[in-house]
Amino acid sequence: VFEAHNQTWFDAGESSDRVLLVSQACHGILNQFPSTVQRTKPGDKKFGLRMSDYMSAHGDIRIVRERQLLGDKYSKAMFGFDPNRVKLKVVRDSRMIKNRQGVSEDGYSEEVLTDISAIWGNPAELILWDSIVA
Repeated sequence: VFEAHNQTWFDAGESSDRVLLVSQACHGILNQFPSTVQRTKPGDKKFGLRMSDYMSAHGDIRIVRERQLLGDKYSKAMFGFDPNRVKLKVVRDSRMIKNRQGVSEDGYSEEVLTDISAIWGNPAELILWDSIVA
């Protein structure tokens, strides 16, 4: 099922690299993929794995564990995008705010305020898995 979705995901874009933001629960499920080939030697004190890259038949996927995907809804979610298509856009013009220091503080502070948003690229190059269960 994962590879079938990858084929659709990679067909939409030109690049063969993708990033997949995953919750901690989904990261644990993805780590089960290579567990059948894990080998240990007698005397090993530490074993296990943490998969951070997945070589799909359609392209390479960098797996990034996102700790903010929490709760009943988001802990079962994975969001994938093409990093070559992501851009930052300034939503509001930057402005300088002067005299930001406290009332009785020596010194002088200024603040630059702006709003930035991400443009994720073509929606066909994005993928969302929203109900992952083991």
